[in-house]
Amino acid sequence: METFNEKQNFFKHWWFVFLPSLFVPIAISVGIGTQKDTPLIYILIPILIALFVVGIISLMGMETIIDEKRIQIDFKLPFVKKKEILWEDVKEAKVKQFEPLSEYGGWGYRKRWRKDRVAYNVYGVTGLEVTLNNDHIIMIGTQRGDQLNAYLIYLKNKYGINVTA
Repeated sequence: METFNEKQNFFKHWWFVFLPSLFVPIAISVGIGTQKDTPLIYILIPILIALFVVGIISLMGMETIIDEKRIQIDFKLPFVKKKEILWEDVKEAKVKQFEPLSEYGGWGYRKRWRKDRVAYNVYGVTGLEVTLNNDHIIMIGTQRGDQLNAYLIYLKNKYGINVTA
């Protein structure tokens, strides 16, 4: 039990939003295609754009790696840098239920108007709430709250890391 590693994918949880978006370009292409003498490229462009967008979204996700030295968050979006939090910078860490919409404005990478709260969340309402020594709060979404909680207990017992389990 040397590390906790969790990979989450946007497309897995949000497919019901992205899949219907493919039908709009297909409908446009069919509509264009029914017109006389329409070049094939005009039919293919909307479909290719939709497939490209869904392909990019399917590559997005989040990986969380936690060990005895640090918490690492790799939120796979172009504008979000990897985040590393050393345990020595942590005042408290605990797994808890939270409200993504009301507390952080939704899912994804969320940095609200308050600069002291940040969330990294793909899906769900369970996360690791990390309070830093400067009282900033970082919420890291997880689909494996029970396993993460067990790992935090392990870190607390073996390394004396300040976690609330």
